[in-house]
Amino acid sequence: MSDQRQQPPQPGSGHPRSWAGREERASTPPMGQQHSAPEEPYGGGEQPRQQQAVQTQAPPQNGLGVAALILGIVALALSWIPIVNYLALICGVLGVALAILAFLKVARGTSNNPVVAAIGLALSIVAIVIGFWITGAFFSELGAGAF
Repeated sequence: MSDQRQQPPQPGSGHPRSWAGREERASTPPMGQQHSAPEEPYGGGEQPRQQQAVQTQAPPQNGLGVAALILGIVALALSWIPIVNYLALICGVLGVALAILAFLKVARGTSNNPVVAAIGLALSIVAIVIGFWITGAFFSELGAGAF
């Protein structure tokens, strides 16, 4: 005696299935056939959908501005230490130069974040001023104590 049970149709096989008293096709049609929209039970028909334009903004980018910011932070940290503040002065000058180049890129439209360039410029200028001030104070103390 062979036991043959009828298996329920698998989704996507294209076989009809019963749902709430009406038959409809599975959601995925077999190969070579087009998918048709299911009928509306109350004759509502398909409503036209309006396309909404989605505008995405590019993420902020300004590599030269970030480099100016990093140099400004390093210069500001090193500007307080006598003798080492010579390195801070070099970092500060490089930070100012990179910040100016970053502003030029923003003006041309190839970068879109002038804020990091402005902060890098400000930190670099402050570091240069503090570096000269600390150097002057250091050498004035050395000169006053030598005699």
